[in-house]
Amino acid sequence: MNNRIPRHPSIRAAALPRSSGSPPNGVRYARTFRCSHEASLIAGAEQRSRGANRNKAFPPWTTPDTMEQMIEPEPHQGRLALRPMEPRDMASVLAVEQSAFAAGWPATAFQNELTQNKMARYIVLEDGAEVTGFGGLWLMLDEAHVVTVAVRPERRRAGLGGLIVHGLLLVAQSHEMDVATLECRVSNLAARALYARYGFYEVGLRRKYYADNQEDAVIMTTESLASAAYQERLRSLEGELELLLPGAEMLLNPA
Repeated sequence: MNNRIPRHPSIRAAALPRSSGSPPNGVRYARTFRCSHEASLIAGAEQRSRGANRNKAFPPWTTPDTMEQMIEPEPHQGRLALRPMEPRDMASVLAVEQSAFAAGWPATAFQNELTQNKMARYIVLEDGAEVTGFGGLWLMLDEAHVVTVAVRPERRRAGLGGLIVHGLLLVAQSHEMDVATLECRVSNLAARALYARYGFYEVGLRRKYYADNQEDAVIMTTESLASAAYQERLRSLEGELELLLPGAEMLLNPA
């Protein structure tokens, strides 16, 4: 690990036992979400429009506030694009970081990640010309460790966090990572729900992990990203994103 990078106040990766399974042959890049099972997705959208959210099953640890955050919002109407983070994005990324977290990383940490940490891969989410979110992971042996996911507070609850997580998992697959792992504050129920949708399950707890308030961290990991079950999960979630964020582009380089 790059020990010069401070612990992020949101999430931080943890090394976990590796899963078996062969990596995928690669993923598609520079693409727009397209639905491969349009009829079933349209039917699902119609069901949601009739108020299916009222009967939706939520994890047992959700509260009314987090349940509201998990209900599908209205489809986005702008142009969204995920692409690799570049040095020119530093000012915008820092603005998102400072708005999203009370005690975030300094600009020098992001500069070091982009220029010195060969394990790091970061992406930004643009809405038109504005950076509205970003995410990053470290490639460590065959594990992709998600180190941060951030969205501007005023743009949350619109599916953008899910789009960023989806992009990070595609990056992980393109580098033939077997599993993805992360750590999340125990109080961040909305984030835990999002990661659970993407197949992260809770495997442990790190006591007093976060330096700012001594909060515990939940350790989460996926099954093998190359497994048939996980690939099916990603296809289903991609279909949901196509309905929610039509035309969103994945301009991600596999390098």
